[in-house]
Amino acid sequence: MSVARRVLIIAFAAGIVGLGVLPAEAGAMQQIRGRFTAHFPKGGQQTNVYPCPPNVLCGVGSIRGLGAAEIDVFDGNFQPIAGTNCLSFDKEDDVSLLDTGSRLVLVGSGTVCFPGDSGDVPSNPSNRDYGHPSFWTSDLSVVGAQSTGVFSGAKGTVTENFTVAGGVGLWQLVGSIAQ
Repeated sequence: MSVARRVLIIAFAAGIVGLGVLPAEAGAMQQIRGRFTAHFPKGGQQTNVYPCPPNVLCGVGSIRGLGAAEIDVFDGNFQPIAGTNCLSFDKEDDVSLLDTGSRLVLVGSGTVCFPGDSGDVPSNPSNRDYGHPSFWTSDLSVVGAQSTGVFSGAKGTVTENFTVAGGVGLWQLVGSIAQ
């Protein structure tokens, strides 16, 4: 087996293993971990290779212990943060388990920062470089009344980090929830 093939198999296995919810008694706080990716075509970041709902940024991945999931991101109200290459924003994330249809609704706010002047570079489909690098961090609260299935009535908090580099976006969710 070639070295490249071994690396590919190890990377794939690591991606499958990486995420989770620890079992706990009802009402007790449980750790939740998720990881999702979005792949953007070279023509720009307006569309994702994975089919998303109209006008929604989404990614696919999993939540440890619960399985395959999709994250749909609704953010807005972007405001410049004086003296920085950063913006603040409000957001809602809907995380849906693909096998059960259970949905975890998260709301809160965050910041996005662009290293150097990368956020000011105009998009150009003929460029070799694309995907303006950015680092997003959000503090989110669970909205149990809008969550469904295994997440119905849940409460808790989640920290979300989203990094974009080139044509790939990677979300990581870490937090605690209780029923």
